[in-house]
Amino acid sequence: MSKLIDKIKKCDGAVFGDGISTDEIQKLEKETDTLFADDYKEYLQTFKIAAINGHELTGMSNSNRLRVSTVTIDERKRNINVNNDYYVIEVTNIDDIIIWQDKNGKIYMTTGEGKLKELHSSLCDYISSLMH
Repeated sequence: MSKLIDKIKKCDGAVFGDGISTDEIQKLEKETDTLFADDYKEYLQTFKIAAINGHELTGMSNSNRLRVSTVTIDERKRNINVNNDYYVIEVTNIDDIIIWQDKNGKIYMTTGEGKLKELHSSLCDYISSLMH
C-alpha cells in the first residue's frame, strides 16, 4: 500500500468511496483536457472520492460540485491565470480558495483570480496538511 493510500485509510473521520477503473480515469482526463498526476490516479483508483477532516476532495462523482472534470472546467473559466496544465482537487468554499494539482503532482492554491501559489510537492503532503 502506498503512503498516500495508507494515510487516507488511517485518517480518523475520513470518508471515501470504492475506486474507479483506468478507463474511467482516462475519461475524466479527456473531459478536463489534461493528464492527472500518478498519485491522483492512484487516489481515484482506490477511493473514487474522499472527504478528510471536512475537506471534500474532487473525484468521480455524480455531483457536479465534486466531479473533477466539471469543477475544473468551471474554475478555469473563473481564473484567467490557470490553464489546462492544472485540475482542481478541492474547492474550499473559503475566500475563493481553490486547490489545484499539475500532472507532475505539485499542489497549488489560487484565491479569486490570483496567480498560482505552490503549496506542496505531492497530494500526500497536502493530505498530511489537512490532518493537523
